[in-house]
Amino acid sequence: MAKGKKRVKSSGWSWRLAGPALCAFFGLGVVTGLSGSGHQLALRLTSLIPLLPQPAPPASPAPPRPTTAAPGAAKGASTAAIALVERGDGFYTLDTAGGLSGPVSPGMQNDMPILSGVAVANAGAARLLEYASILVRAEATLGHAVSEFRTDTDDNGVLYLDRPALPITIEFAHVPLELARASEVLALWRGHRELLAALDMTVPGQAIVRLRPAALRAPARAAGRGGRNPGPEVTASR
Repeated sequence: MAKGKKRVKSSGWSWRLAGPALCAFFGLGVVTGLSGSGHQLALRLTSLIPLLPQPAPPASPAPPRPTTAAPGAAKGASTAAIALVERGDGFYTLDTAGGLSGPVSPGMQNDMPILSGVAVANAGAARLLEYASILVRAEATLGHAVSEFRTDTDDNGVLYLDRPALPITIEFAHVPLELARASEVLALWRGHRELLAALDMTVPGQAIVRLRPAALRAPARAAGRGGRNPGPEVTASR
């Protein structure tokens, strides 16, 4: 019997977190002058909020009251573009209903993040939206724009932070935990993020940090004076 695909886990990303995350996104937009990456992050989260799992209603013997959605709300949410999807024949925009439109020119899409990789090439609507939700969750948790989310397997993917570029490898089974740990690492390197070459968060309880050559020049000079020269890869444990 063929082995089924593992479902991408995104536990903890729910309506309970939507409000604080949205406030953080608009705060980032204000800091960046309501333009560029901060503004785009806020717009993406706003578009994805209707897709977040709603809390179950409390148990009650009385029948639930009928509700009426605001006119045009569902239509607006279903047509908002949230990411670009790279397929064999080009790029397509992905909307909040899982629909694809295109091919389109990536340069004309206002810095929209890209979903790419072997696992994305043939993914259906539900799975593409799962990938998109991880991408937006990463932006909210890390406080940085993600230019691309690449996944070639059903187990993990690589988030590419923008300006400066930084790849962060995560495992789908532990997305919330690994993003939180990556956020701690970035906080430790605040003001010096350009010295980071890559982060690997897939080792349980650890963060593997690969540094750029510039980060090793001063230690190398110290080593020449009798100090110890560290390697390019550092492992931080929690």
